Amino acid sequence: MPYCPNCRLEYVEGVKKCPDCGVRLVMELAPTEAERLAQEELVPVYYPKDEMEAKIVKAALEAEGIYAWEAADLTTEMFPFDVDTLGNDAIGVLESDAERAKKVIEKALELGEKMPTDEAAEVEGTPPET
Repeated sequence: MPYCPNCRLEYVEGVKKCPDCGVRLVMELAPTEAERLAQEELVPVYYPKDEMEAKIVKAALEAEGIYAWEAADLTTEMFPFDVDTLGNDAIGVLESDAERAKKVIEKALELGEKMPTDEAAEVEGTPPET
């Protein structure tokens, strides 16, 4: 039976286009994001030194389209996968995103080190970046 990839409704044989969405039907639906999340393991990729660093790392990952979670915010009721192995201070991502996430984190932290702090900017005589 064909399915609409947009609204995910099933149609009878012979229907080629979804009457609601107007998109071409497919014979097999790709897993939804929730189904994909439920099937993959969450792995730790970074242990931030403080809450601010955790927020920066998480934002950098999300800007690159990588789902990221602070382990302290996760509960097994909220997520269908095992989060106990992360530890309370870890940043976790889906296993399939782990290698790319590590590169994004490395780049984000390099950029962070190059940004002047308020004190360094005052010493150098330039205003701090806002």
